[in-house]
Amino acid sequence: DPEMARLISALQFMRTEFRRGPSLQEIARTAHLSPFHFHRRFTELLGITPKHFLLECQIFEAKKQLVAGEKELPQIAALCGFAHQSHFTSRFKQATGLTPTRWRKLGLQKYLCRND
Repeated sequence: DPEMARLISALQFMRTEFRRGPSLQEIARTAHLSPFHFHRRFTELLGITPKHFLLECQIFEAKKQLVAGEKELPQIAALCGFAHQSHFTSRFKQATGLTPTRWRKLGLQKYLCRND
């Protein structure tokens, strides 16, 4: 399916560029589709909107950074493309049910228990 191949290139673009928050128009251009058609087909085929997919990319990266334990929350927020730490905290909690600090503590505990 050529349309699916175009969406795959857009997914790859979104995974690499999520930190800067590319616009729908810019993403759609990578798939050679109009923004309207891209949004509609993306949502139909993947079950989530492009904006939600970008948020998932941000949250996934944040989880990795939190468990790594090398950066402070403001640094992680900026690295993952959030405008400020409070926005990061609220979106992270909305997505995971936990605050970033709690996620970090639970993640580090799991890691420490695995290496005993």
